[in-house]
Amino acid sequence: MSSGMLTMNVDARQLERAPRVVARAWVVAGNRAVRRTTQWARTHGSRAIAQAEQIPVGRIRKRMRGQVQKQPNGSLVGKAWFGLKPMPASYAGKPRQLRRGGTRAGKHSWEGGFVATMPNGHTGIFERMGRSRLPIVETMLHLEKAPDALRPVERQIPEQLSKALEQELKYEMLKQQGGA
Repeated sequence: MSSGMLTMNVDARQLERAPRVVARAWVVAGNRAVRRTTQWARTHGSRAIAQAEQIPVGRIRKRMRGQVQKQPNGSLVGKAWFGLKPMPASYAGKPRQLRRGGTRAGKHSWEGGFVATMPNGHTGIFERMGRSRLPIVETMLHLEKAPDALRPVERQIPEQLSKALEQELKYEMLKQQGGA
């Protein structure tokens, strides 16, 4: 096993069904590898964005979607989508009014804003649009560092896919031999 070769003993009766079994193992292993790699990209992508933007990971996970789509030719394509539009500032952490003026949520702070609870129960950080009391608008947190944070994860995807495919193929071959 240290040489990296797999040795398989096949009797003559199994030779007739061997091409079908191996092709099926490739398809099943490939599908499972794509699903695993998509989940890996979702997990590591959300961690990278949360670390770069200094916001809780849970807030990023709620704004992301991952899916595996079957193509007309039978192959699978995994996609991980991250919502990078501005999010309410209160998503960065618990909103707090500062004594010296301004507001803070998590590790972010804003000058001139105030914390308010809306009639529907939403607590957020708001700013006045002009000199009068109304209108007010909710302060938004722009995810400017997110695209740069996703680049290292994007570069690691081919390596992760090949590693997952290799593991899944070994598992499928073991299953075919009755060892798993």
